[in-house]
This record gives sequence, structure tokens and C-alpha cells, in this order.
Amino acid sequence: MTRSAVVSFLIVLLLFGFAVPYWKGLDFLDAFLLLMSCCVPLVLVAPTMAGSFHPDDVASQVIRTAGYSWILALLILVNGIGIVNLTHRFGSLLIPPVGFLAGALAMNLACGLFLAAETALLIRKIGSQGALRRVRFSFFAVLIAVVCYVRFAPPTWQRVASQLMTSEGVTRLLAGICVLFAALTALIWKNATAPASNTA
Repeated sequence: MTRSAVVSFLIVLLLFGFAVPYWKGLDFLDAFLLLMSCCVPLVLVAPTMAGSFHPDDVASQVIRTAGYSWILALLILVNGIGIVNLTHRFGSLLIPPVGFLAGALAMNLACGLFLAAETALLIRKIGSQGALRRVRFSFFAVLIAVVCYVRFAPPTWQRVASQLMTSEGVTRLLAGICVLFAALTALIWKNATAPASNTA
């Protein structure tokens, strides 16, 4: 892991594992905020992959990069929940449903594997800088789409989305996301991780 990756790891952990839970308090345990906190480490996948990319043994690099994101997400959740419990003592631990937490971490891993593999594939085709630009563009395009949906979607669509934001609904949604990104990763895995001598 490069020095910049370590610094990014610590900054994100301090912000989202300590500062945000302390600032938001009990609101940090909201399903949407927990999911967003679990997604934040995914922003670091492409830069980390590009910064340490070597055309040989790409598969292990993809797995290590996805693991880096997953460990950071786990630490954010553990520290965040711990901070909330330390600052709001009710005599018993406040812990979100275990199924939801497991689903959020599984989503992070599935998306992390896909992003790392996709970044490796793009690096082979258009180089590190081009790959980073394309992945960043895709990320912000998805972010803008989500924001636009929240702000401008018809009320009937927003009601459907709000009905999914129950513990059971979110868990089912996360399972679907995991299956989708696992399938996408499987589709590009061979080309993304092929040894340098086997790539065109």
C-alpha cells in the first residue's frame, strides 16, 4: 500500500468513523447514513488500484484493493456505532440489525471487487490517468443521478423508494446489488486479471 493510500485511509476513518458519528449522534444509525458511510471507502478503490497497478498478478491486486475498502468500511461502522454508544448512554448497546450491517459490508465488497477489476481493465486499455478520469466521471454521474432522483423524482416514485427503506427492504435491496456487481465482476474478471503476456 502506497503512502498516499495510507494517508487517505486514516483521513476517511477519522472523518467518517469518528467525526461524523460524533456530530450526527443518533442520526448516524439511520440506514441511509450507515449505507453512505459504507460506500465512502469505494471512492478510494480506483486511485489505490491505479497507484499500485502492475501488469503481473493483477488478481491479487484487485483482491487486496477491495479488501482495503472493506476493512475501512468495517472500521467506520464499528467506530461510528461505538462513538454513538459512548456519547448516548442508554444502559444497553444501540446496534443496527446485524443482517443490515452484513448486507452493507457485503455490498462494499462486491462493489469494491468490481471497481478494482474495472479500473485494472481500463488501465490496460487507456492508461492510469484515463482510467481514473473515467471511473471518477462514472462515480459522479451516479451521484448526480441519485441526488436528482431524491430532489426531482415524482412523489409516487419517492414513495416507492421510501417504502424500501425499511430494515427488511434495504437488506433485500443490498442482496440484489451484491448479486448484480458479482455478476458484472465475473464478466470482466478474465480480461482484467489476465497476465500481461496474454493481453493484446
